[in-house]
Amino acid sequence: MDTIRKLRAEAKANKDAAKRLADLEAAETKRKQAEMSELDKFKAQVAEKESALQALQNELAASRKRQEFSLAARRLELKFASAEAEADAFSLADLSEVEIGEDGKVSGMDDALKALKKSKPYLFGQPAQAPEIDAQSRGGPKPGELDETRKSELAQRFRLRLPK
Repeated sequence: MDTIRKLRAEAKANKDAAKRLADLEAAETKRKQAEMSELDKFKAQVAEKESALQALQNELAASRKRQEFSLAARRLELKFASAEAEADAFSLADLSEVEIGEDGKVSGMDDALKALKKSKPYLFGQPAQAPEIDAQSRGGPKPGELDETRKSELAQRFRLRLPK
């Protein structure tokens, strides 16, 4: 009887050990799956951050080109007809040859501006002057002054005598 009890106890211990082993293997499998999903999550986050970084780099490059466009126009002493003309010139300029180096320096902008001035000269030049609407500029009398004919007309109309 004693051996039966020992065998039963041993069988129970083996059964418990087998159950614990199965539980540990299941936990290990879950951990590996969770680790894999975490890895996949991190891969997705890295891809998202890389695309955001690329978008910011593109935005920075466009901003740098815009800044260099204005600087090159000043350096070449080009005057735009208006602020709108400068914005139009930037959008119309062929910037395909303009490159930004590793050090952040922009090259090729002067050539792009010269080509733009040659192809679209109306963007450059003097701004339109506002017309003068002052009576003096049209050749009229200055305030307080009347010519002789106008004085005689007013004198007749209002029956005034003018001193001679």
